[in-house]
Amino acid sequence: MKRLFLIFVLALGLLAACNKNDKQEQQYVCNECHTLFSDKFYMWVANKYYIDPNNPNKKCLKVQMKEFVSDTSWVPFCDSICGFDYEPGYRYELFIERKKIGQDSTGQDLYKYCLLYVKSKVLEPMK
Repeated sequence: MKRLFLIFVLALGLLAACNKNDKQEQQYVCNECHTLFSDKFYMWVANKYYIDPNNPNKKCLKVQMKEFVSDTSWVPFCDSICGFDYEPGYRYELFIERKKIGQDSTGQDLYKYCLLYVKSKVLEPMK
């Protein structure tokens, strides 16, 4: 009887572990991000940095965001994404969350970004 109970408890534990891993959206990479964010969306990151012509020392990511469906151009993204370690030479598809955290002195919205998971990372040689 004890054996049967032990097998039942182990089976329930394994089943619970499988269910937790099925939802990629729940896999926070950054510990700061639990319950903090409101907007979720996909972001594509280009294989090389954007160098600002006005400030050659400033490196930004080049991104496309799915939330801006009508605009498919690559735009500079100079904010950080908590939990994301960028490697030049790879093109990424990320699922991220963001939350508005205020405004800067010019009235532009400020956001905090957090990586939920990397959907794809593809080697793409730089030209």
